[in-house]
Amino acid sequence: MKKIIVAICLILIMCTCGCGNMSAKRAVINYLDNYRNYSDDVKNNVEKVMEDLSLTDSQREMYQKIFKNQYENMTYKILDEKYDGDNCDVLVRVTVYDLYTSQMNAEQYLNDYPDNFIVDGVKDTVKFLDYKLEQMQNQTDTVDYEITFKVKKENHKWVVVQPSSDDLAKLNGTYSK
Repeated sequence: MKKIIVAICLILIMCTCGCGNMSAKRAVINYLDNYRNYSDDVKNNVEKVMEDLSLTDSQREMYQKIFKNQYENMTYKILDEKYDGDNCDVLVRVTVYDLYTSQMNAEQYLNDYPDNFIVDGVKDTVKFLDYKLEQMQNQTDTVDYEITFKVKKENHKWVVVQPSSDDLAKLNGTYSK
C-alpha cells in the first residue's frame, strides 16, 4: 500500500512539474498549432499584412482563404532540440503549399502574356492580382523547409522568440530559396 501511495505521489509530482514547466519543444508545438488552428493572433497578423496591400474586398477574402488553407494543411516534424541553459534551438521541418512558385509562375505569365492584363490600353493590376491569387489558391504542390526556432525561458516558461522574416516566409510557403 505504501509503495502505491509513493508511486501515485511521484506521478502527481511529475505531472505537476511537467505542466508548469513545459519544454522548449512543447512551446514550438503550441506556436505552430496556433498557425494550424488559424488562431485569432494568426488571423490578425494576416489582416495586418493585407493592410499594406492594395486589395479589393474579394481579393482580401481570397487572401484570407489562401493563408487559412495554407496553415490548416501545414504539417511539421520536430527534428532536434539543443538546450543551452535558458535558451534552446528547436529544429523543425515544415511542409507547406509552395506559394512562392505560384507567385513566380504568375509573374512569368504576366511577362509572357502582358496583353492578357491590359484594359483600355493600361496594365490592369487588379486583374493581374486576381490571376495571381487564383494561382496561389489552386496550388497543390508542397515544399519542405527547415526552421530553427529560438526559444528562451522567461519567468520559468519557455517562449518562442519572434522568428525571422525568412522563417515566417517559410511558414507562409513564400520563401525564395
